[in-house]
Amino acid sequence: MHYVINKLKSQIEKQKATLLDDEESLSIESLLSSDKFQSIINNCRSFRSRFYTPFVTLILSLRAMEC
Repeated sequence: MHYVINKLKSQIEKQKATLLDDEESLSIESLLSSDKFQSIINNCRSFRSRFYTPFVTLILSLRAMEC
C-alpha cells in the first residue's frame, strides 16, 4: 500500500515540476505571464470575500433540503 501511495506522490511531483519548469512545452508559468491572460485576469470582475466557497454553500443547501 505504501509503495502505491509513494509511487503516486512521485508521479504528482514529477508532473507538477514539469508544469512549472518546462521551457519547451506549455507550462502554467508561461500561460500566467502571457499578456493575453494577464489582461483577462485584470479585467475580471471582483468578487466579495466569502466565508464559504460556492461548492460548500451548495453542499450545505442540499444537506438542509434532505432533512
